[in-house]
Amino acid sequence: MTEISSQKKFTQTLEEIIEQYSISEPPEFLKVLTALPDSPDKDKMFEDMDEVFRAITSPSELSSKLPKGTTEDTVAKELAKIPDSQKILNEEQQKMVELFIEMLSSSSSNESQIDMNNVCSGQVKLATVLESFQYKRSDSFGVNPPLY
Repeated sequence: MTEISSQKKFTQTLEEIIEQYSISEPPEFLKVLTALPDSPDKDKMFEDMDEVFRAITSPSELSSKLPKGTTEDTVAKELAKIPDSQKILNEEQQKMVELFIEMLSSSSSNESQIDMNNVCSGQVKLATVLESFQYKRSDSFGVNPPLY
């Protein structure tokens, strides 16, 4: 059995997100990331990004506890009935923040061979995309804007 590369795995995750949110075309930052030279650091980066994107787009554990028929108008009231709902939401958001920080703070052992202009540009684009997904996060509750 052949193991799927971290880049391929992340690309599949991104394609699922693009389909889920009806995004018309893949983000530009993917071209920048795939153009980076192959290395263990690049593999680690794609593994980290896959984990971050999966965390961002997965439904909250609270979504299964909301009664059927919950609407944007009633979601806050329903969440208030669930013990520790604010704590759970906070922990989920904190986990995403920690994953994102860990991903961006991973230092490259081979930085001198990487064009830092492309990496920085890719990081800015990634941060922009991740920030926009944060506003879609609460869609698992059928609510927009997100619940903070």
